Amino acid sequence: MDAVEHIIKNEMSKKEGFVRSEIVGGSFSFSGRDVVTLDITLNVDEVDLPYSMVITAYQYRLTYMLATRYNMTLEQAYLFVNTYERNDIIISLLDEIIAEGQWVVYLREPTNNLKSIALSKIRRYKIGDDTMSIPLEVLGGMNADFDGDALDIWFLLDKGLIPKFEAFHRSCLTDRINETVPLDLKEWCAVSMGRRSEEGFS
Repeated sequence: MDAVEHIIKNEMSKKEGFVRSEIVGGSFSFSGRDVVTLDITLNVDEVDLPYSMVITAYQYRLTYMLATRYNMTLEQAYLFVNTYERNDIIISLLDEIIAEGQWVVYLREPTNNLKSIALSKIRRYKIGDDTMSIPLEVLGGMNADFDGDALDIWFLLDKGLIPKFEAFHRSCLTDRINETVPLDLKEWCAVSMGRRSEEGFS
């Protein structure tokens, strides 16, 4: 049994292991992956993302806004968003969405310590720059630098998820599991803590 357990743990811990290849190795809606660059003007919980990524993530919200405000059908609005994405109307609507406060979770693989996962607010989008900008403070936990490292990104379009991730993030940072954290997040936190590296948290 020990040998079988060792094989399973070994396969699951590698970048090319079972979890990555069979569970999270596909494409997901409202997610992306991008090369990182540094922006020292960002707060620790902020991120800047490329315009093309943001417009794709919010294309359905933009479609609905266009259809209801400009007397279009949903088909016409969707086509407009994807054909004229640099149109002033689209940019104005996207600015409105960002101003509401939009959040993403991003991480650096492999996630062998909890500082490789971050919850951040989108500060702005970048036109003509296809990289994501992150603050200096998150680099250590992600073991990342600026030689082409890329991060996975998930857009939290459901605002109800944000408090759950905040509670989870705080609980993990303090080595405590708060009772308000849902069971599935508690389990994730406990598993991640069990395998974190010595330098992961102080």
